[in-house]
Parts: sequence; structure tokens; C-alpha cells
Amino acid sequence: MVLMKKPSQRFESFTSTDIIRTFDFMPRSPQPKLQEARFDTRLSKSQKDLLEEAARLDGCRSLSEFVLKSAQAAADRIFEKQHQLLASERDRQKFIKALMHPPKPNATLRKAARAYNLAIGNK
Repeated sequence: MVLMKKPSQRFESFTSTDIIRTFDFMPRSPQPKLQEARFDTRLSKSQKDLLEEAARLDGCRSLSEFVLKSAQAAADRIFEKQHQLLASERDRQKFIKALMHPPKPNATLRKAARAYNLAIGNK
């Protein structure tokens, strides 16, 4: 005969290690396999020493981790700057085109101009 504990006592006999072990045996969803690529570079001893010290100060576990993290951050900044430049250039072109070749006023704009002229006392 199995005695059931009261609901409030159900987990009192478990330790945190038991609970963690329980989770370790739970089925996991398959992780997508990363497609890896390799990048090699040559650098001087002083460059390597400098980068290793920077990696250590940054809390990275390896020089590779630091280099990848730094390169990714630099690439993100470059793409963001390029995106801003392209957007700025596109906006500038639209603005100049609107100044040089303004669209004809539509009915709503003509009505607003008449209302404005009446409000300030112009014909």
C-alpha cells in the first residue's frame, strides 16, 4: 500500500539536486545543428598578446570568442551606419524632388487654403 503525502508535504522530501536530476532526464527538443565555417588569420605576437589581454579583461573564455564578439559588434555598427546613410540619401532625394517638382494641390489642400485665407481676411 502506497501512502500519499498531503499536497503541502509532497515535495518536502526532494532536494534541489533531485529536482535538477529529474529535469536532466526530461526529453529535450532537438537543437538545430549549426553550420560551421572557419576563419583563419595571421597576426604578430604583440597583436595576439594585446587581443588575449583584452579578451581576458572582457571576460571572454577564449581569444576566438573575443574576436568573434568584437567582429560581430563592428559589423553591426557598419551595417547600421550604412542603413542610416542610405535612408538619409533616399530621404534627401525625395525632399529635393518635392521642392523641385511639387505635386499639384488636391481638393483638400485647396479647401484648406480657402479656409485659411478667409480666417486671416484675404480673398
